[in-house]
Amino acid sequence: MIVAPALTGWSYHNFWWVSHDDHGVFMARGIHGQAIYVDPMAEMVIARFGSHHIAGNAGIDPNSLPAYRAMAEKLMGKARP
Repeated sequence: MIVAPALTGWSYHNFWWVSHDDHGVFMARGIHGQAIYVDPMAEMVIARFGSHHIAGNAGIDPNSLPAYRAMAEKLMGKARP
């Protein structure tokens, strides 16, 4: 298991990034922002076909990961203030 410092609360296992949050989220990540984000608790899957100008996800994660979580919470009826 690999733990990435840039992804606090995540680890890499069996070709998937696994979140250690209360939703049991896991994600496949590609270069330039491509992602498959699976939130089992919210019964939500997001497929992102991105082409960000930065090859790594560090420029994308601060916006995309909170947005994915907000969408999950909205689907579950837990709208953020």
